[in-house]
Amino acid sequence: MKTFLKTCTLAMLIVFSSCKKDNSDTQNPGTLPANNVNKPSSSLTGRGASAAKTTILYQASDATLAAAYNNFIAEINAMGPTGKPGICPVLYDSKSTIKNVTVTSGAFCDNNAVVSITYRWFIAETYSYVANLNYVFTVYTNLGTVPHATTFTMLSNDQICPTGQDPLVTPCPRIKTFDVTVAGITQSQYGGPYTINRATGTCTSGGGTQFLDENVSLSFPQTYYTGNPANVSILAGTGQVWILTYCSVLCYPPHTVCPTACTFKYRLAGSTGAYTTVSVNVTTGLNLPLPAGTYEYICTYTYSFGTSLPATGTFTVS
Repeated sequence: MKTFLKTCTLAMLIVFSSCKKDNSDTQNPGTLPANNVNKPSSSLTGRGASAAKTTILYQASDATLAAAYNNFIAEINAMGPTGKPGICPVLYDSKSTIKNVTVTSGAFCDNNAVVSITYRWFIAETYSYVANLNYVFTVYTNLGTVPHATTFTMLSNDQICPTGQDPLVTPCPRIKTFDVTVAGITQSQYGGPYTINRATGTCTSGGGTQFLDENVSLSFPQTYYTGNPANVSILAGTGQVWILTYCSVLCYPPHTVCPTACTFKYRLAGSTGAYTTVSVNVTTGLNLPLPAGTYEYICTYTYSFGTSLPATGTFTVS
C-alpha cells in the first residue's frame, strides 16, 4: 500500500536496487520491434553505434494495460470504504505501469540518447461534492533527476463501488486513468531498473496539496523475453558474418536482462540438410567465417526463467 503524505516540501528520494523481474504479467507481453539492436559499424571490426533513429523498446499490449486496471480496482475494493466526502478529494492510492518506452539517439552508445516513457497511471481518490484535484506527475530516476511529465491526458474518470457498498450511505471512490509521458530523460539518467513515480494533487478550492509516491520497475516482465523471437542482429560481409545479441553492444538498455546463452543454427538457403549449430557469446557476439552464399538461420535465447521464441531469416555472405 502506498504511503499517504500531505506536505509542501520533499527531500529527494533516491532508490538503488538490483534488477528484479516481475513475473506477475502473464498477458501478451507487447510488441518487440524488429532490428532494435544497435549494430556495429559496417567495417565489422567491432562494436559501435547506429545512426540517428527513434526505437520503440517496449509497447505494452491492450490486454496488459486492461489487466493493470483490473488489478488496481481489485486493490481498491479490498481496501473497503474510504470515508465521507469532504470539501477536497483525498488522494489515497495510485498505481502506474509502463505503456511504452522509446529511445531517440544520434549514437545510442553515448549519454545523449533521449528516453521517453509513457505510463498508464491510475489514481484513486475519495469523492467530493465541491472541489477537484489538479494533478502534476513527476518521475524520480535512480540518479536523482526530476523530469516532469511533458504531456498527460485523462482517459477515464469513473466512480467505482465495491460489491455491497451503498453509494448513498458510503460514497464510492473515484478512479481516474491517465496516460503520462515523461520525455527528455537522457540515457545516463534512465539508469537502472527502478524509479519513483509521484502523483501530486492540488485542491481547486485551495484546500492544500497531497501526493503519493510509488516505486515502479523499469524492468520488463519475463513474458517480454519468452513471448517474442530472439532479437538477434546479423551483419554479413565478405567471407564472414557477425552474430550479435542485444547485449553484444556497449550500450544496451540498463534495465535489460541479458540471455544466459544464444544458440544459432544455419545452413545454405533452400537446403534440406542439417543445420550447423554454434554458440554465440551473449556479450561479445560471434564472428563466423563462411563461404560466399545465402544462408538461412534459426536463433534462440536462453534465460534463467525460460527460452525465447525462435528468430528466423536469411543472410548473404559475399
